[in-house]
Amino acid sequence: MRKVYYAFQQVYVAVAYVGGLLAMILGVWGWFRGWFRDWRERMWFFWLIVYGLGPMVVPCWVGASEWRYFFPGIPFLYLLMGWVGLVVFRRWSRR
Repeated sequence: MRKVYYAFQQVYVAVAYVGGLLAMILGVWGWFRGWFRDWRERMWFFWLIVYGLGPMVVPCWVGASEWRYFFPGIPFLYLLMGWVGLVVFRRWSRR
């Protein structure tokens, strides 16, 4: 059972990092490429960057053994943010 738990923990962290990196890369790229019409759209990219930083900052605050206390949907939230960023990227790149 312990091996299953550690395998889940590794997958959990990997998914969080991939989703977070995707969200952050798209946020930074959109910010500097100017994919926005006004300050509200610029803030959307700012929050995409902040959400992308989450998986990289949180493990610094808690030990690896504390990951089991996290809500299991958090890494998938980061993947969702990355997917939304990709949709926005495709929308603005067509302009």
